[in-house]
Parts: sequence; structure tokens; C-alpha cells
Amino acid sequence: MSDSGEDYDDGNEEEVMEPLTFSMQKAAVVHRRESEMNGDILVEELVRSPSDKSGVIVRRMRFLSNLELEQTEVRLIKVLRSDAPKKKLPGSARDRAATRTRPPKPVLKADSTYLPYECLQGMLISIPLLPDWERKEVPDHDDRAFSVREKLEVLIIGLAGGMLPRFLRFNFPNTSVDCVELDPVVVDVAREYFGFEPDEKLHVHVADGVEFIEKAPEDSYDIVIIDANAVEEDKTLEAPPPGFITHACLANCAKVLRPGGIMTMNVLCSSPTYFQSILDKIKDAFFGRICFLKDQAEDADENYVVFALNHDAQTWPPSREELSRRLTVLEKQTPPLVALELQARVANHFWDGSGRSEGVEG
Repeated sequence: MSDSGEDYDDGNEEEVMEPLTFSMQKAAVVHRRESEMNGDILVEELVRSPSDKSGVIVRRMRFLSNLELEQTEVRLIKVLRSDAPKKKLPGSARDRAATRTRPPKPVLKADSTYLPYECLQGMLISIPLLPDWERKEVPDHDDRAFSVREKLEVLIIGLAGGMLPRFLRFNFPNTSVDCVELDPVVVDVAREYFGFEPDEKLHVHVADGVEFIEKAPEDSYDIVIIDANAVEEDKTLEAPPPGFITHACLANCAKVLRPGGIMTMNVLCSSPTYFQSILDKIKDAFFGRICFLKDQAEDADENYVVFALNHDAQTWPPSREELSRRLTVLEKQTPPLVALELQARVANHFWDGSGRSEGVEG
């Protein structure tokens, strides 16, 4: 049962509503799941006003071990089922031969055009940052076309609610995605409450991310995205866990990338000195070819999305002007990107190695 009292068939029963004191918006807990790794996992649902007839439900995931940090957010849209069974009518033979469809029952489906948080949105810039991202146009089932590689293979470490892999899978249908999540309970909650649905091109692996990268074959991926939070008490580095910024792990990231591939890492670090040391390690593993976006959200603290190229290309990273041009092409062919305002972020908060970004010198 949702907060509005409407009976949605999302596969969950006996949901208990509890008020949230740590949320800036009025919300309630609709589900709590025990997790040995992250403490209890909470699913909160924003409370809609009585006048809101949109049918949109906003859910978020939090870990009891770190209530202040939202793990993910999803927009669920009320849709009508198309697979309702047919029922024969009583009466004459003619009536009995007739059938009618039962009134469709509303269900919740994840909005695959929606991607929350600046850090997740910024990770999409990995695509136009690929040196050879523009290839021949490949039409999909909607007769749209994308000027990206005929086959793009992506590895994502850290699942949460599965927002990023679903966005990639839906909006770039020629993309295959492997997701790695350490906590099996997170996978269960993502599937049951956040609309995450693996398919033939979207796979999830319950495994340690560092070990998965170490064991993955060479030249397997075009993009490797590391979006995992640290669980240690030290709040200086909240993402990624320290194991991902060792020389060994970064070397393995370079190994599993194809030449010209991109490693993308979400870094949440409150110490400029520590952040610079992370950049130095990444440079050592990736021919010194790095760039990054700084998250400008008010509650983002020191959040960066760092990109590294697995190739010693003298013309990479592209200038802000060239990256903007590539984004323009991509936005025309992928309309949901326009709402993310990536152009403005590139113009104001993209550090391309020239020393023009505040806080870090080239």
C-alpha cells in the first residue's frame, strides 16, 4: 500500500510506514530489510500531497549505518498492466463465447528516463569522452540512432537501486552492462522496490568488486565505473573504499579496459591533499591522462567524478568546447540527456588538465 492509499501491485506486502527524522523532505519508511554488511536497509517513500494526481512515487534507499547518505532514488510511474487474464461472460452461447478483459490493475514501473544525483549524471560523460565514440549510426527498436560504438560494454561496481545501469540499458540499447554488488540484500531490495530488472544485456554479479576486477579477462570493457561507498568510520574518504585506489586495483582496472577505454570513479573526499594523492595514483596507472567533474550540489561536499583514459593519447582529454560539441550530438539522439544539464556542468566544472578548475591545479 502506498502513502496515498492506492493499491499498487509491486510485489510487496505488509509494508510498515514509519516517519523519517533524517530526511529533508516528508517521507516514511515503507520497508526495512536486515543486512549484515550495511546494517538495516531502509526504503523510504516521499509523501505526496492529496492534490498530487500524477501517480508518481519517489523512493529512496538508505543504510541504517549511514542515514545521512541517500544511496539511490527512483521515480516509479503508475501504469496499467497489459497482461490481465481474460474472463468469459455468463449467459447465452454467444455471450459465453465473448470475452472481456478484466479492468487493468495499476502497477509501478521505474522511469528509465530519470537519473538522480549529479555524480551519477556526470558519469554519463564517459561516453563522449571515449576517443572513438563516434561510429556509424545504429538504429534501435524505436528507429532512433546513436553515434556511439556499435557495441559498448560497461562494468559498474556498486549497484544501489540500479538507476545508472537501467538508464544506460534503456537509453543506449546497444550497450551491455555488468553490475557488481557486494551485498546480496541490496540486489534483492533493488529488484523488489526499485524496478531493477536484469536481462540478456544487463547482468548482476554478487561479488567483491576489487576481486571481480582482478579476475576479469583483459580487454573486456570499454568503460569501467566505480561507484561504491566506503563503510569505514573515517569520513575523510566516503567513496570509493580504499581498496579501489591501490596501485594493484588501478592497474587491474587498466588491464580489463580495452585500449582507449575509460575508467570512471566517484570520489567523495573531504581532504584536498588526500584527493590529490588519489589523482596521482590514477595518473600513474593511466598514462597521466585524467580529467574530472566537480559536483556542485549544495549537499555534495567534495564530490568528484574522475575519468582516466587507458591510452597515451596526446589529444586527450578533449577541450571543453570539443566535449560540448560531442554532448550536443548525443543529446539530439538521446533526448533524456537534455534534462540533466550536462552542458552547463562541462562549461563550468570540468577540469581538462589546463588548471582552470577551482581547487586543483594542473
